[in-house]
Amino acid sequence: MQADTSELALGLYEALLDGDGLMPALGGLAARIGASSHAVHMIRYRNNKPVGSVSAGQGGVAGPAMEAYARHWVRYDPWAQVGAKLPPGVHDISRLVPAEALRRSVIWNEWGRPNDAAFHAIGVPLMQRGDSIGGVFFHRREREAPFEARQVALLEAIFPHLRRVFAAEAQFAAAQDTPSPALRAALDTLPDGVAIFDEARRLVFANAALFRMAAQDDGLSISAQGLDVPDPAVRVALGRAVTAALAAANGQVGLVLAHGRQVVF
Repeated sequence: MQADTSELALGLYEALLDGDGLMPALGGLAARIGASSHAVHMIRYRNNKPVGSVSAGQGGVAGPAMEAYARHWVRYDPWAQVGAKLPPGVHDISRLVPAEALRRSVIWNEWGRPNDAAFHAIGVPLMQRGDSIGGVFFHRREREAPFEARQVALLEAIFPHLRRVFAAEAQFAAAQDTPSPALRAALDTLPDGVAIFDEARRLVFANAALFRMAAQDDGLSISAQGLDVPDPAVRVALGRAVTAALAAANGQVGLVLAHGRQVVF
């Protein structure tokens, strides 16, 4: 166990230093515990109920499946609902949400089963920031065996390293005025345009959908100078939107998810 923990922890720190982010680093850990998929989430809650998320996944929860989850299905996810009350640590979610309850749920019948997605899960809450909880989930499919105590024990041994890497990646991203690789990958899967601005109102990230919108050359442009529109009235509206986003990041209104010292809208 000690040798496994040291090797896996080293892989996590190497990925952080190389700038690869959590998702590639988690691949080795997921393989070691026999997970068929895994995901990194920052789930936003209101009154202990999930209302949205920024999520990235690999395996059966990648691509369009995760896009649909983050945009819509997270609100109906019994695992995410349980996650609002879990302390940081390693939790066998399958013990908290019985298999039969999951089979009866809308998310399983309309999203999980059609995508051959996650059925058994270990959840690892790692960070709480305002009304959002960030962490990692490891999954197995319905036809696969549930996780065992030894997989939970391995994750418990690696948990302190996971938590440090998760927090350090967020701090490094904020210090560099760029979102983390995991967050960039998640935002690029969204069908809606997303922009991230720093406190000085400088554009530090635009997702793939926003670049596609700009490529249509219908009034929106993205350049080295940032995000702009030629129409004065629309430019004023854009400025007001950024002001509202900054107010939300400062806790004055509840509009957007704050990412470090940056705002997303």
